[in-house]
Amino acid sequence: MNIFTDLVPFWVSVTFLLVIPIPIFLIARIARQYSTANNPKRISTGILLFYLAYFSYVIFGALQGWFDELSLPPMILQRSTLPMLL
Repeated sequence: MNIFTDLVPFWVSVTFLLVIPIPIFLIARIARQYSTANNPKRISTGILLFYLAYFSYVIFGALQGWFDELSLPPMILQRSTLPMLL
């Protein structure tokens, strides 16, 4: 991974990291707008908390080295898509 990180300018990396949360907030906002429940704010808060927990899990796994093993399919797909499917 370190081989490719110097090929991307720093400003592109920072911009990418800043733009990642935008779709999550858009999903939560749309869910709040079109919710038929009594408390639509609760639904959008639940969506935001789910994504916070999911990204925390993935960040923790990356820092622990869970995804370093080379395999097919890649470990990141094996260990991060299962919680997303549940």
